[in-house]
Amino acid sequence: MLRFIIPAYNEEQNIESLINKTAEYARSRNYKFEIVVVNDGSTDKTLEILKRLQNKEPIVILNQIVNKGVGEAFKRGFYHVAEASSEDDIIVTKEADNTSDLSILDNMIKKISDGNDLVLASCYMPGGEVTNTSAYRRILSSGANLLLKLSTPLKNVHTFSSFYRAYRASLIKKASAVYNDKLIEEKGFSCMVELLIKLSRLGIKITEVPMTLKGNMRKDKSKMKVLNTISGYLKLIANNFFNNRYEVMMVREDKTHAYFNKEYADFDASYKEGRGIKDIIRSLTYSVNKKAISGRLGALLNLVGDDIKGVKILEVGCGPGIYSIKLAQKGAIVTGIDYSRGMIDAATNNAEKAGVSAEFILADFMKFETKSKFDYVFATGVIEYIKNAEHVDFINKMKTLSDHYVLISFPKKYILHAFVRNIWLRVFKGIKISFFTGKNINRLAGLCGLKETGRVDSGILWVVKFKKIP
Repeated sequence: MLRFIIPAYNEEQNIESLINKTAEYARSRNYKFEIVVVNDGSTDKTLEILKRLQNKEPIVILNQIVNKGVGEAFKRGFYHVAEASSEDDIIVTKEADNTSDLSILDNMIKKISDGNDLVLASCYMPGGEVTNTSAYRRILSSGANLLLKLSTPLKNVHTFSSFYRAYRASLIKKASAVYNDKLIEEKGFSCMVELLIKLSRLGIKITEVPMTLKGNMRKDKSKMKVLNTISGYLKLIANNFFNNRYEVMMVREDKTHAYFNKEYADFDASYKEGRGIKDIIRSLTYSVNKKAISGRLGALLNLVGDDIKGVKILEVGCGPGIYSIKLAQKGAIVTGIDYSRGMIDAATNNAEKAGVSAEFILADFMKFETKSKFDYVFATGVIEYIKNAEHVDFINKMKTLSDHYVLISFPKKYILHAFVRNIWLRVFKGIKISFFTGKNINRLAGLCGLKETGRVDSGILWVVKFKKIP
């Protein structure tokens, strides 16, 4: 199904033509479709026209009494379709002034079908152009676009701010869950750049389709104030570059986060075997990790069992995805979450190489929101990096997302391995970590309302299976 999102503000001269053309396009290709129009406080006849057209077309009107800006309009539209859509729907955002060229939409939809998650209509990529627009607006617009290209991490994108895009519905549903009420925070036209940056951090595939932007297609003046919009872009660039404002769910920029972001490649490689000199050096350096990894994996598989086809599992701190992939290979429906972008990229690549389906989300777990419930929520190699005072909150968060079981690995405290690992991380990496005794684990279980139902001792750590106490 195609779901169109169109923000509209005082578009009485354009809206009827836009709706008719959009409906004609969808029907001519036998698409089921819905047109979601966010009327952003229009003071002309836009709302009146939409209500009349509702009698013959599948239009959903989301009416805002006062003008809140295009950012709020898109935000409301996206949250509506995130709730209403199925995973395989396609969402198309468009301008309300008829400048979104429907002749390229077939190609945009095909790009989604080919495996892309987001397709941008681009007037700045090779083959695209801007016509029937004043030289003043073209110069300012292209200059702003160049500035965005130089200052954002999206180096293969040519057009950043266009409204005209096609999205896989599953991407919008995921983004809504990850960012919650912060999917769009910018009020003006810069909101589309903000959204693009945030979506890109979910490990998605983005491509473009060339488009000719014809300024003469609109019947009145553009609602975009060029200088105000450029000012908004500059503010966005400053927020993104200096404050990391658009990190997924305000991902923590602490030493632990920096450590995993910096060393994810070696950490990923430490799971694998290799015969080169670099592999041998890496193997020696990460031998402590490898012993813990092997112990956690074996214990996890022991406690979860083999009959897990269709079982929903959330892995917290998924790292490069090795455990998630093993479980997915056994038929489980697996979601992995990690706050290191490098880890998420590695996990996604590893899953593709293994030929398994698993979802990996870049987010701070403590701020992660989803309506989904899981049969198992597990965290291996995670709790030791969390401050002691936050252990109960962390486990309770796992508990709220689980319908049945919580599994956690706890590194043992009074052993040589703990001493070596503690020295290595504290002295050489500046990271403080926790170690546990059996008494510590029992106390945490009691505080969190969990009953232990299984425990595997791997020598250097315990992996414990808990069941929620009704």
